[in-house]
Amino acid sequence: MTAFVSDAEIKSIWRRFINREETPEDIENLDPVIYDSWVRSRELEVDAVEKKEKILSPEELRALQDENRTLVAVTRSYLEKLYSFLEGENFVVFLTDKKGVVLDIMGGTGSSMRKERDEVLLCAGAYRDEGYVGTTSAGLCMHLDRPIQVCGAEHYFEDYHNHTCSSVPIHGLDGSVLGSLGILGLVTAHYRHTLGMAVAAADGIEKELRLRHSYNNIRLAHDQLSSTFQAMTSGLIMLDNAGRVLHHNSQACKILGLFNAELTGTSVLEILQFDGIPGILSLEEAVYSKEVRVKHLRSRKEVSLLLTACPVGSAEERAGIVLTFDPVQRVNKLISQRSGFSARFTFEDITGNSPAMINAKGLASLAAEKNSTVLILGESGTGKELFAHAIHSAGERASGPFVAINCAALPHGLIESEMFGYEDGAFTGASRGGRPGKFELADQGTLFLDEIGDMPLHLQASLLRALQFKEVVRVGGNRVIPVDVRIIAATNQNLMEKVREGSFRSDLYFRLNVFPLNLPALRDRKEDIPFLVDAFIRESGSWVDAISESALAALEKYDWPGNVRELQNVIDRATNLAASKCITEEDLPSEIFAGNSNAALQTSYFVQEEKAFVSDSPRMTRSTEEDDIRAALQRTGGNVSRASSVLGIPRKTLYRKIEAYHIDLSPFRSGLL
Repeated sequence: MTAFVSDAEIKSIWRRFINREETPEDIENLDPVIYDSWVRSRELEVDAVEKKEKILSPEELRALQDENRTLVAVTRSYLEKLYSFLEGENFVVFLTDKKGVVLDIMGGTGSSMRKERDEVLLCAGAYRDEGYVGTTSAGLCMHLDRPIQVCGAEHYFEDYHNHTCSSVPIHGLDGSVLGSLGILGLVTAHYRHTLGMAVAAADGIEKELRLRHSYNNIRLAHDQLSSTFQAMTSGLIMLDNAGRVLHHNSQACKILGLFNAELTGTSVLEILQFDGIPGILSLEEAVYSKEVRVKHLRSRKEVSLLLTACPVGSAEERAGIVLTFDPVQRVNKLISQRSGFSARFTFEDITGNSPAMINAKGLASLAAEKNSTVLILGESGTGKELFAHAIHSAGERASGPFVAINCAALPHGLIESEMFGYEDGAFTGASRGGRPGKFELADQGTLFLDEIGDMPLHLQASLLRALQFKEVVRVGGNRVIPVDVRIIAATNQNLMEKVREGSFRSDLYFRLNVFPLNLPALRDRKEDIPFLVDAFIRESGSWVDAISESALAALEKYDWPGNVRELQNVIDRATNLAASKCITEEDLPSEIFAGNSNAALQTSYFVQEEKAFVSDSPRMTRSTEEDDIRAALQRTGGNVSRASSVLGIPRKTLYRKIEAYHIDLSPFRSGLL
């Protein structure tokens, strides 16, 4: 199989070929189908640079169209349908006869495409076969008798190098080639699906030709069209002029949250309200990718969609309208590889009313109003990512993606591809087709660079360039991709000290340090501890709903080297171990009491918990182990999850031992033991 060759490389191969300087390596790198066509074109003495006009006179064209009147008549409606979907994107759809003469053509109304059509003499009556213009998809598809797409420099004639053309042969009832259907556009407007659309349209044309001979084939054409609809990942609904649903695919029901019976044959306006496109049934022109809210009139549920609405037929002979749509969330996810990237927290989620926290939240709120880069500084566990989420949620980019990357959590070899993405084949194990990086995913949103101080020095230059020029280049690629991203960085390190050490670039530091935000350690805002404890107890979802005054006092005396994260872990642990609905000192770990006069208040139960309940210990006898399990179950009221924490063994292991010792849990849970 020929390896991927860029258009620029093909252009170089083409230039050597027309100068008869091609090399064996050129031939090996080029698609054999294209190379064979180039050879035939050269043997036919086709000039690759100078135009060779061959256009039928109006009389000759009318005679040829009359000779192919059935093919032209059947294909006309398909050209109109294809054009209605591609209109406005500088595409041309056309039909040729079996000799490559253009019989019918539509589109190309855009200013750039009109100029291209004039330069390459693309019009009705023009020849598109190899004998006159060399390698084209129209000539090749009929020569090979299969669909084909010819891109850019693969064309033999130089003026076609700006085009991508997809063509499909059209067969008659006996299997012979009658002509071809083609979709031509600029290379810059190239879409992979155009060949598939041409294939579907050509297949429909062949079926309709058969329908002229047999009415029974109508059902077959309908099934084929329905299959095409069902294969689409977008929702699709076809309406008649009265708004009744003629066809729809399963994705339409799924996206709108409707049952099949609710759509089939009913008036769409009786069940759906389109907010953003008034008078949807009376549209005179197509509407593309319009963001609307659609409300189900019965359930009152709403969904945000990107909707394309295309009237079918001319203004004089309106035949209905076609709606295609995708949820905005899916589109955002595709644009940013698929935007499950969103901020989950706001400033309301940040607990604390101490002066230090009020000051920090005030500065963060001010940062949210701007679009400047923010550098969040603070010890581990102070809530740097929480603040990053809140700043994003309160800013003008709140509707955009929030993408986070931990610069310390990824192997150094993966950070660059994670941040900037990679192209197909960039390295061993790369996903086919490549993958966008976090910068692309965060476009129009925020990129949170956590632990920025741990970024390898050799990647800091690439990051600096991305920040300075607002563009990235994927690993293994050369295409410059513009990005509009706000940066929020965070670190628990002294970046200025790292600059002096030479492990962090000074220019990157000053680029990041536009709006510094210092978060206080928990030991500097101990008045917030009661509020944090209450919040963590509520979030735990356990039966515990309070903490004793003595336990809270012990927490307030502790210095919390792990900050809020450590406090949350302590409360989570305590809610699992608590024997009542109130956390007491007995439920707190020993390090909380280190150096406190309250250390002696720890009970024998806590000391027992600290014993090594190792299920596989050879020193533990069967009866001792069973007794310990029964004691833990009695202490926790038969709660296996909490008992497993007390014993220090996995829950599954505890269940297995309960079954092995034939322990009945019901007496523990009913309070009989």
